[in-house]
Amino acid sequence: MNDFVNNPPLYLVIGKEGCSYCVNTKLLLDEICNYTYVDQYQVNLDDVQKLQEIAGQEFITLPQIFKYKEGGGLKYIGGFTELDNYLKEL
Repeated sequence: MNDFVNNPPLYLVIGKEGCSYCVNTKLLLDEICNYTYVDQYQVNLDDVQKLQEIAGQEFITLPQIFKYKEGGGLKYIGGFTELDNYLKEL
């Protein structure tokens, strides 16, 4: 079970069942931190529009990954490849 009180989620992942990049994203993040995973069909249209505004683009592929910022808000990371590269730079 995740400890969201002492170790809050660092990432928001929007994905879908059967997506290999979504599975790889979850496997990668499982090793390093807590994260929130939401199936694309559980995200309402208003939230999709808000997330696309943060990303600065429409979502065409999955997963879509965001990092929670300290103090609130989200930073757009991209997809699995962008997350992998981002984590390698840390």
